[in-house]
Amino acid sequence: ERGNRGLVLRWKDDDGWREKKASAKTRRSAEREARDLELEIEKQATQQLPESWSSFRAIYTEDHVDGTSRGNQLKWSRVSDMFDEFLQKNDNEAIQMSQITVRTIADFRGYLRAELVSPASVKSYFATFRSGLSYAAEFDMMPALPSLRRRGRKGEPPISMRGRPITNREFQAMLEVTPKVVGNLRADEFKRVLQMIWYAGLRVSEPLDFHAQLREFHRLDIEGKRPAILFSSKQKNGKYQRIPMEPDLAEFCRSLPDRREWLFNPINDRGWRITTGNELGKVISKIGEAARVVVKPASDVADAEAKYATAQNIRQGFGFRLAPRTLPSRLQLLMRHASFETTKKFYADLDMADVVEAAEKRFVESL
Repeated sequence: ERGNRGLVLRWKDDDGWREKKASAKTRRSAEREARDLELEIEKQATQQLPESWSSFRAIYTEDHVDGTSRGNQLKWSRVSDMFDEFLQKNDNEAIQMSQITVRTIADFRGYLRAELVSPASVKSYFATFRSGLSYAAEFDMMPALPSLRRRGRKGEPPISMRGRPITNREFQAMLEVTPKVVGNLRADEFKRVLQMIWYAGLRVSEPLDFHAQLREFHRLDIEGKRPAILFSSKQKNGKYQRIPMEPDLAEFCRSLPDRREWLFNPINDRGWRITTGNELGKVISKIGEAARVVVKPASDVADAEAKYATAQNIRQGFGFRLAPRTLPSRLQLLMRHASFETTKKFYADLDMADVVEAAEKRFVESL
């Protein structure tokens, strides 16, 4: 601000207001000087922070993670707990951030591979862990992180081939066993959630964010000739989007109960509404297993158990059904992929006819 002495930089810390006369003569130069001062103050503050892993975890959670999505918060909490377990097994609970080396990080990635069944889960959790360490390195709490080259395990398929889209017959089997998994009283609501994912290609948490009125949540526009889903910024890309409905989706949405608040209300065993994709995903996975819908057979080579259908495989089924009769650009829009390369990688260039045919055969034989 401009005072009697010219331009003055003023800020407040724990000891009260402080100020410093700006050396610059113009406001633009003073603003640049203020930004440099802000970075210097922030760096000095971080240098005063405790440097242990446990202290860093608490600070990073409060300063950064708590402001992100609920899914990211849960993932950071889980991978941090696993790192604590890893340190405990190695009698190194009191490790300092400066002592976390390339060897430590590489060994922890090996620990994740041993604890987590899915290679995709390993990749996702490890990326979240590295993001936290990158934050620490940025503020000189530990050395800069090197890049670790990823080596796939023998027998591990390419990322685009992990799992597969389920077929209509398999989806119907999941609907049929739903009452056995969640009980008759809750079955109809879970069936509606499954159908919404199937017809709209939703991600697992998205059915929980549909509201009849509030604009900050996803809504349905089923009036007129062009029905659409109005996605809010709660979706993965953080954008507001109007996505046109396919005819089967529009018909399904018109059959939904008339509600004034949440459009989907799956209830858990405790009688509470499910509010996280993680909890909903676990129930859907149980349904897929109960229906015996195997999306990835057991492998002795990769030392992996059979994987059953999840919400992701239902979403993939949506894309796979549309791919043969939809332009790639429209498929990208309906799937809400940020990049066309993602659509091309998973659907346009992937001939999965043999995969689906083999899955159908296994499914019929298991009945």
